[in-house]
Amino acid sequence: MDDKQLNKQTRDAEAKLLRELRLLRRGQRLHVPTAGDLELTPGQRIADIVAATMGSWRFIIIQSSILVIWIGLNVTGFILHWDPYPFILLNLALSFQAAYAAPFIMMSQNRQQEIDRQQAADDYRINVKAELEIELLHEKIESLHLKLDALREKEVLALTQAVANLSTGPDRTALRLELFVADLERSQRFYEQTLGFIPIAGQSDGSVALSNGRVRLSLNSRQSLPADHPIHVRPDEQVGCGVEIVLEVADIDTAFAKAQAMEPKKSSMLVTQKWGLRDFRVIDPDGYSVRVTEALV
Repeated sequence: MDDKQLNKQTRDAEAKLLRELRLLRRGQRLHVPTAGDLELTPGQRIADIVAATMGSWRFIIIQSSILVIWIGLNVTGFILHWDPYPFILLNLALSFQAAYAAPFIMMSQNRQQEIDRQQAADDYRINVKAELEIELLHEKIESLHLKLDALREKEVLALTQAVANLSTGPDRTALRLELFVADLERSQRFYEQTLGFIPIAGQSDGSVALSNGRVRLSLNSRQSLPADHPIHVRPDEQVGCGVEIVLEVADIDTAFAKAQAMEPKKSSMLVTQKWGLRDFRVIDPDGYSVRVTEALV
């Protein structure tokens, strides 16, 4: 028999014992003690009375007083000596008393020992039941932990797969931006030379597609927008109000130096933010606000 079969048999035996103990304790809780449960036989009552009487200070004092009076009268009596020294009658009476008192006391003690044994057996069963209940609870908690770990691993695997699906493949990009610019060549030169974008396939008249590996940027001529387009702007309006484009670069110092060289008046200083990353802001040729930050490792 291997260890798995032995462990299974042990668990089955413990589960059976736990069911039996639960039924026993349930029956004991439902049972209401009655007067008949506490009723004693006449012999048990007499034995308890004798044991309680002879085991008290009252009995010792009374018996001691009787012995002193008995001995005193027989020693100092001038006429009648019903039990002269060595007090044979007194010894006989005490022997009779001891001979009859001992069985009564033993009967009372035996009954009390039986009660104690029953209580000890009940306590033992309660302890066994509590131990099995705690062990069962630990098994349930351990099983719950295993299920939670399996679920967590499954969720992490699914999330990892989803991230991998988003970040792999020639046509998979994390973000795609479309900017409508006034001068297509100037804007293309700015994003290529300052932020490291490179042209990709799919260019056409009035549109340029750029990418830095994770972000795909489409530059479109503003003249292609119809007059009623939602993002159409007039010549006197600034584009990109209320929107900031955040781009990550591998070398923040090089990008900052290029931005300073190309757009010195439209580039802010390179600062370290409270979250620990350095960044700077630059306004592209069409007025779009771009925040350039170093990549989070």
